[in-house]
Amino acid sequence: MATRIRAATLLLAVAWTPMAAAQSRPVPFTRIGASILVDVIVGGKTRHFLLDTGSGVTVLSVDAAGWSPADLRKDVLRRTAVGIDGASHAMGKSTATLEIAHKLIVTPVGVTDLRSLSKALNVKLDGILGQDVLSQFGSLTVDYKNHQLIFEM
Repeated sequence: MATRIRAATLLLAVAWTPMAAAQSRPVPFTRIGASILVDVIVGGKTRHFLLDTGSGVTVLSVDAAGWSPADLRKDVLRRTAVGIDGASHAMGKSTATLEIAHKLIVTPVGVTDLRSLSKALNVKLDGILGQDVLSQFGSLTVDYKNHQLIFEM
C-alpha cells in the first residue's frame, strides 16, 4: 500500500512539474525606414546586419568576412545573387561564427560587396541576417513598440 501511495505521489509530482519555459532573449534593433538593423558579433566585433526574413542565406560584407575585393573576385566562380536593387551581384562563399542573443552559430555564409545597399540605406552594413540563422531559434518576435527582437531558444 505504501508503495502505491509513493508511486501516486511521484506521478502527481511529475504531472504538476511545469515544463521548462523557453528562454527569451531580447536584442535591441534600430529602424531605417521599413528596414530593421540588428547588431551581430562576428569575429569578436560588433557588426550591423539588415534583418531579411526573405533571404535564405546570411551574407557578410567583404570587410566583415575579412576579405579583400580581390579575394571576392577569385572566389566567385560564376556565383551571383540578386540583390534588393534587382541587380546581380558577385557572391563568394565562406563559413562564419556569429553571436546573436548570446547564442553562437557556425554557418555557411555568402560574401559580397554591400556598399550599394549601405549607400541606399545611408548606413554601413556588415551583413544580412537570413533564414539560415533565424531558423536556429525556436521563434522570433518583432516588438516594434520596444524596438526589440525577441529570440526564443
